[in-house]
Amino acid sequence: KELSEETWRAQLEEDVDIMKGVNEISLLSYNLNCLPFGVGLFSTLTLGLLTDQGFASQDRIEQFVRQVAQKKFDIVALQEVFATPALSPLCRQRYLIRKMRALGYTNIVQSRPLGMHRRVARRKWTDSGLLILSRLPIETQDDMLFPDAAVGLDAGATKGVVYARVRTVERALHVFNCHLQATHTDGEGDYASVRAEQIKALRDFITKKTFGTRDPWVLTGDFNIDAIATTDDHTGEFGFAFQAPRSQSEAYDWLMKTISPRGDVINLLHETEGRHVCTRPPRLSFPGSAAYAFKHKYPQCLDYIFFCNGSVGSIKRTKRSTQIEKFPAEVKSRPTGGRNLVGSACLALAGTCSVAALHLTTQDRVWSMNACVVLSAVNAVYFATYQVRSKQAQISYDYLSDHFGVSTSFSAEVTYNW
Repeated sequence: KELSEETWRAQLEEDVDIMKGVNEISLLSYNLNCLPFGVGLFSTLTLGLLTDQGFASQDRIEQFVRQVAQKKFDIVALQEVFATPALSPLCRQRYLIRKMRALGYTNIVQSRPLGMHRRVARRKWTDSGLLILSRLPIETQDDMLFPDAAVGLDAGATKGVVYARVRTVERALHVFNCHLQATHTDGEGDYASVRAEQIKALRDFITKKTFGTRDPWVLTGDFNIDAIATTDDHTGEFGFAFQAPRSQSEAYDWLMKTISPRGDVINLLHETEGRHVCTRPPRLSFPGSAAYAFKHKYPQCLDYIFFCNGSVGSIKRTKRSTQIEKFPAEVKSRPTGGRNLVGSACLALAGTCSVAALHLTTQDRVWSMNACVVLSAVNAVYFATYQVRSKQAQISYDYLSDHFGVSTSFSAEVTYNW
């Protein structure tokens, strides 16, 4: 039906009034490294990763929310904020979402809930850990899980990509947030091949969501593909970077050719800096295992914001606005005595399991008794470890995550001429 000039002018004025004052759209991409509840104990006991990040996730979330409140990003894309589906009250993802809602991020996209099929048949124990939190309206949303070919620790998570079509002044902005297969220090597994399949699936998903539209799109995330080529000077690889290599890696070249076969996708951070800069902090607090530390190359550039212009350019990138967001940690004293809530809960659960095991011995239920004994021992160890950690003098890391964030901005201006 053809609208009269008076009608469409009124609708346009109403539409613009909704987004009045939104001329700059800011976006943050950040790997917060918040693992599911309880993983901190596992990594400490089995991997020797004494980095404190698993034990201080809630404190790091609180500090992150306070810093975001000061910076006031319009769109926040997060990686590694994993859910704890078996213990919802202790889920750090739910805690962060609740905190961000209070700041005005009421439009939220997350991966689909982890159903029983994925937990049992596919042996998944958590979701993708991906979130898109927006102050601006989200018109449509979706997610896609990568083919079940992840290896190592990544095999337990349903990695993939989340998508949001964010409404701006005139047009929409397609936002994709992803997290690809990591390279683990055990060296077991063809990580590059897994990432290659994930990138192809990611490219197809982007094509599907943007086909037939004239709107621009932005792709963010932790790609676990280092754009900085390995230097021949091995004295500068592990923790002390004298000079980054000038050439970029072959893996990054392949990534760009795959997601941008026509060469129309722009790496915004590289465009601003003129080179690939490090997106991971130096390892100032080394893990307990020296072998683990020396398997991590430094510097590394793993986190990116890619942008593709739309055919109608109402939304444009703000050139040289992309920068590293370091999110320094606040040096904060820890409790020196007493039992915190988590420690008390673990102790209570250990006691309950012990009583249950004692009761089951009178009923000859050996399997149930053994299960209760194991649960009791695990919770007792967790309680003891948590209490030891809580008595340390202060937080022993310099940044809120083992990644830096990347932020950028876009200009969205009304271009109708009456």
